[in-house]
Amino acid sequence: MKKESNLKKQIKELKKTPKGQAILKLIGWLIFFFVLFLFCFIASFFTKNYNKSANIPVKEEQIEEISPVLTSSMLTEIKNNLVNYSYKYEITENNIKYIFEGTKTPDTDIGFKEGPNGTIKYYIDNTGTYQETTTDRIIINNLYEGLDINYLNIDYIINELNNIELILNKNHNCNNYFYEGLLNNLRYQVELKKDTKELIFINIIKDTNIYTLTFNGGVYE
Repeated sequence: MKKESNLKKQIKELKKTPKGQAILKLIGWLIFFFVLFLFCFIASFFTKNYNKSANIPVKEEQIEEISPVLTSSMLTEIKNNLVNYSYKYEITENNIKYIFEGTKTPDTDIGFKEGPNGTIKYYIDNTGTYQETTTDRIIINNLYEGLDINYLNIDYIINELNNIELILNKNHNCNNYFYEGLLNNLRYQVELKKDTKELIFINIIKDTNIYTLTFNGGVYE
C-alpha cells in the first residue's frame, strides 16, 4: 500500500478543525490571486509587444500636444482672462531696479512700488494716480520715473506679441511651456503653466534693460 505523503496528512489534520479549514481556505485564495496576477502580467506583456510590432500607439505613452507657436487665438484668450489679477513687475533699466507689486481690476490698480527713492503705496483709478499715506491720497505724476510704461500695459504687450513668431522652446529647463521670439532688437519670453496654460510671466529684454512681468491670471482653454 502506497504510503501517504506528509502534505496530505497535514491537509487532513487541518480539515478536522474550523481553524484549520480557515487556513486552507486562505491558502486557496492566495493561490487563486497569484495565478490571476500571473495571467494578467503575461497578457499585458504580449499585448504591449504586439502594439509595438504593429505600430499601434499606446495610450499611456501619448503626450499632450500644444501649438509650437504661441498663436493669436491663444494670446487673445490670455488677454480676455486678464480682468482681475495680481502682478509683480521687476524692472532693471539703466542698472536701476524697480519693483511694482499689486492687484489690478478694470477700475483700479493698487500696489506698492520699490525704487531708488524708497517704497510707496500707490492707487490708480480713472481720476488719476495717487500715493497713499496713512491718512490721505496725494496725486503724483512720476510713479514710473521715466520707465517705458508701454511694457507695463498688458494690452500693448499682447498686441506686440501678435507681431512676433513666438516659438516653443522644448529644451528649456523648466516644467512649463516656454516661448521665445524677437522684434526690433527686443527679446520676448512667455511662460505658461503646463497643466492650466495660465500665464506665468512675460520677459522683455533689450541689452541690459529687463522687464519681467509676473502674473497670477490668464487661463485659456
